[in-house]
Amino acid sequence: MRVFNLLKNRIDEMEDKEDIDGLIDALNDNDENIRKEALMALERIGDHRATEHIMQSLKDPDKTIQEEAITALGRIGDKKAVPSLIQTLNSPQLGIRWRSAEALGKIGDTQATEPLIQTLQDPDKTIQEEAITALGRIGDK
Repeated sequence: MRVFNLLKNRIDEMEDKEDIDGLIDALNDNDENIRKEALMALERIGDHRATEHIMQSLKDPDKTIQEEAITALGRIGDKKAVPSLIQTLNSPQLGIRWRSAEALGKIGDTQATEPLIQTLQDPDKTIQEEAITALGRIGDK
């Protein structure tokens, strides 16, 4: 835990300095907690330069990293992420599908309209509700 705290402090320092490159490097750390902290820091900074690197985290073997990557992409709002987020709408994981619909709504790109309409057929009501919310956001932009 002591090592994690040291590394967490380093992530915090990189965030304070807006060291995008350092945080991007941390996305490749062996420790999933470090990867998650780096994603959250990049999300808070909101710099589009990190988008493609965050998109790589959608393939992380850890589901919580994938979920955090989706949240970060939605908050950053870079339309380059839309095709990858559309793919994650088909995940077998409920949390990933829900976060994907939410992120697509935040980005607001009309390219997501048809996939979100298809998501209205999801067997889970919470996914359907988030797709409706996302479609409303896209319609408002």
